[in-house]
Amino acid sequence: MTSTSELPIQLELAILHIIEEGKGKIGFHEIARALEATVAPKSPPLLDAMEDLERSGFIRRRRALPGVDRWSITLAGRLRKVNCSFKG
Repeated sequence: MTSTSELPIQLELAILHIIEEGKGKIGFHEIARALEATVAPKSPPLLDAMEDLERSGFIRRRRALPGVDRWSITLAGRLRKVNCSFKG
């Protein structure tokens, strides 16, 4: 596992953006498909990156059905996205 400080910033921002656009209704597979269309680095693996972002409080997982999770961005995640976007 990595920490968010070790995640490539482009990957972190891409994941946060995709999840924010999903408005709390996006699942892992939809996130993975959307990420494939970006130029963000593909390492570390998406699930590891998302778990790191969840541990850091930037995204939240909600169990929709057994085996089906939905992801949403938190206020801290929105602030992280804005702050990192300004830094470049």
